[in-house]
Amino acid sequence: MMIFEKYRIQSREYGISVWKLPDILLIGMAFVNVVIMVVSYWWISSGIDDPTKAIFPIALEAVIILIVGNIIAETSKEVIDNQKLKKEFINIISHQMRTPLTAAKWSLELLKKERDVEKREKYIDRTIEANKRMMSIVNDFVNLARMADEVKEIKIEKFEISEIVKGIIRNDQFFSEVQDVEIKYENKEGEIWVNADKLKTEIVFNNLIDNALKYSPSHTKIDVILKKEKGGFIGEIKDRGIGINNVDRKYIFTKFYRSANARRSCSSGTGIGLYVCKVIVEKMKGSIYFKSKEGIGTSFFVSLPL
Repeated sequence: MMIFEKYRIQSREYGISVWKLPDILLIGMAFVNVVIMVVSYWWISSGIDDPTKAIFPIALEAVIILIVGNIIAETSKEVIDNQKLKKEFINIISHQMRTPLTAAKWSLELLKKERDVEKREKYIDRTIEANKRMMSIVNDFVNLARMADEVKEIKIEKFEISEIVKGIIRNDQFFSEVQDVEIKYENKEGEIWVNADKLKTEIVFNNLIDNALKYSPSHTKIDVILKKEKGGFIGEIKDRGIGINNVDRKYIFTKFYRSANARRSCSSGTGIGLYVCKVIVEKMKGSIYFKSKEGIGTSFFVSLPL
């Protein structure tokens, strides 16, 4: 029982099932090897007429070793990814979340004491900005956790996508006004019915529109364009922000990656949002891609089946 409890604890710690633990796999492989050796010895000693037949159990053993070895290798990668996720989570909690929390705390302390109207407005603005940064970080991790739990359970259904996108824009209206960024919605198609997961489609567009707001300068606009093209649906989110340079393009959908331009433009952010979007869209048999010019802006495109 103590041994089983040990493996159960390891399973919970590494975030994998018990049977995937390397120790369990090695024990299983050793047991299978012993069985094959005993059977091979009994078979050969029983006087087989063709010695080449002894190759079959040896070949079987080699195949089993190859399969189990591959499972161990994949499990090791999974353990490393889970440990990296924990490490990155602790890093973000201890650094990025501490900064907006501290800023909000001191702004509220000063606001309580201040009587000057202009200064009070300044402290309120600081608190709103800190709160927005916190929401961005929390949303990223909520989406990542939700994706890890639910991405295997994609529920494809037929639904009208324009109402979802318009709802996201309405929810972001306050932040767009605070940042003085206009969100322009365009849909000349009328109702657009797609086959996808409704909840996860909302996560994707919410992330992309939030990203566009985050990296857009004041007095600019964001275009959200819905259209049918080549027998499918395409949603475009176009900003006039910092753009993506050539070096960062191939890493932009990588987990925890933030481009140099993004780090300079906005100190908050986890590098999770675009990774989540890519995984979700591809699970729904769609595609996500972008076009960008540094210093001019970026357009992200989401393609889904009609």
